[in-house]
Amino acid sequence: MHRRYSYQPDVPQRANLTKSTPLTLELFLEFKARKKAKREADALEKRTKKGAEGGRSGMSGREMFVFNPDLFVDDDSAMESDDLKIQEQQEVRSYARSLVLEHLPTA
Repeated sequence: MHRRYSYQPDVPQRANLTKSTPLTLELFLEFKARKKAKREADALEKRTKKGAEGGRSGMSGREMFVFNPDLFVDDDSAMESDDLKIQEQQEVRSYARSLVLEHLPTA
């Protein structure tokens, strides 16, 4: 009991379904402008709502950097302190190895 289905698109019916406004460059640019304005309005509303809700009262680090990049100064000594930590860890490891080697029986 096998049924055979044939695919025959109804071209006249499909043609009746597509009664929409043709897309022109002017319509597309109007759409993009409306979309951009809505996106900006939503972002502004979100920022004002975020400030009105309380909670975190300041900006995030990224927002601060975008607002004024001059607030951030590279800290060259931060790298040096990381280097000192690494050097200290290496010294501790080498000291621990020397202690282990001292207590190993010699053959």
